[in-house]
Amino acid sequence: MKQKQQQSGDTSPVLRDNMFTYDVVKVETMPCFHCNKTSVVTVPKDGYEQWKAGTYVQEAFPEMLKETREMLVSGTHPECWLIIFADDEGDDCDEG
Repeated sequence: MKQKQQQSGDTSPVLRDNMFTYDVVKVETMPCFHCNKTSVVTVPKDGYEQWKAGTYVQEAFPEMLKETREMLVSGTHPECWLIIFADDEGDDCDEG
């Protein structure tokens, strides 16, 4: 039996987290500017609706890891971020 592939913003029935259940949305990210691959991030539906209405991602998903929020905003994977900015570690902008 074939299952329908979900598109960005499609809702999944329910995600169970111990005693709580809530609707979720699977969001396909834009391509990462390092590896050019997309990801799918599962987020709570209420936070997704807030984010799409203009709420900052950190306010819509306060419980989410900052690396996951970055994937939603820019598509950049945590491991790609480390590769891209590895040389910037410890650099100061105050170089004279």
